Amino acid sequence: MGNRFEDASKRAAQKTDEELSKEISQLTNLPSDRCNALFPTETDKNNLKELISIVNSATSENDRVNKLKEKIETCGSVVLKLLKEYTRPLG
Repeated sequence: MGNRFEDASKRAAQKTDEELSKEISQLTNLPSDRCNALFPTETDKNNLKELISIVNSATSENDRVNKLKEKIETCGSVVLKLLKEYTRPLG
């Protein structure tokens, strides 16, 4: 068993993940448990929230595309997971 600081850190991280999953579930059609399965890390969840924010921003489509281009390296894995979840194979 870890020291009390490690245990507290793990509990805090778990609580943060749960809160992010609930928030993402409210913004998407993903139930919390599916969100956790697709995006198990806090980083993934934060990247997803950032992508949702870009897509829903009131800026022009061109501005949103440019923002997405800027974020593709850090958020690319989230985009791939979403596409796999919501699309069927071609052919």
